[in-house]
Amino acid sequence: MSSVAALRLAWQSAPRPGELGLIASAGDREGQLVAASRVEALRSALEGLVGTDNAQIAFVPSVPPEFAAIGVDAVLLTAGVRAEPVTTCARLLRVSRVEAAQLDQALRSLASDPGVQLEEFIIRQP
Repeated sequence: MSSVAALRLAWQSAPRPGELGLIASAGDREGQLVAASRVEALRSALEGLVGTDNAQIAFVPSVPPEFAAIGVDAVLLTAGVRAEPVTTCARLLRVSRVEAAQLDQALRSLASDPGVQLEEFIIRQP
């Protein structure tokens, strides 16, 4: 078993996602109670480094062959969630006070969303 300090150091050594989407405990012949303890130990060890509250928890009965090695009886597998950057665009329009008042009046007179781009809406106004 890795020490908490070693795990935290390894976790910080490379860019990682801000949140885990999956934590799987594999190879738990002892049962799901031991597996759940391993998952909680991992969550505790990574606290403050990565969000684990929303992670799905899974239990796999045997260690996948690609992770098997002499002396390894269980592994914890994680999958991260990379959030797409949120981009907000704004279009600035410069209008005179008279045009702004006309636009405001036209918008307030609508019964519902006109469903068109703002530029098109403005062009349609008298």
